[in-house]
Amino acid sequence: MKKILFFILLLLSNELYSQSAEDYYYSGVEKLANDNIGALSDFTKALKIDPNNADVYFIRGRTKWMLDDNIGAISDFTKTIEINPKYSLAYFERGICKGTLEDHRGAIADFTKAIEFDPKNAKAYFYRGFNKLGLATGVNNINQSLNDSACLDLSKAGELGDSGAYDVIKKFCK
Repeated sequence: MKKILFFILLLLSNELYSQSAEDYYYSGVEKLANDNIGALSDFTKALKIDPNNADVYFIRGRTKWMLDDNIGAISDFTKTIEINPKYSLAYFERGICKGTLEDHRGAIADFTKAIEFDPKNAKAYFYRGFNKLGLATGVNNINQSLNDSACLDLSKAGELGDSGAYDVIKKFCK
């Protein structure tokens, strides 16, 4: 009888103390202030429980980016987009990672998609323009039409409130 009672209490205690995906998510968010590795672990645990949560993939991707794991971040942002194809910030963040890895074409495509879903995103215009400049200026050549397109994006970023865009325009645009 004691064994049965103990077994029932054990089952109940596991039920009471088991964490949900949401619990792990919020625990990870709290850890972001000073423990990115712990946050990453919690987000991974949340995804084991709820593998179709775009928001958790997104924040885990941002955490990987903060830990300089651009390839891992790109993978998580891609999964975010697979789950929710209209997740504008996932395109934006994936574009940042691709640009960091000098995949300018991939970054431009992602920033274009982010702009499609959020046309007032000044930073998406800025970074798309910046990546176009990366493609436009080779070792000894300048692709003028791509450079002009980059300058238009930077100008749009400035119009939308990104004042830093004007500094880049002064340096690279006529």
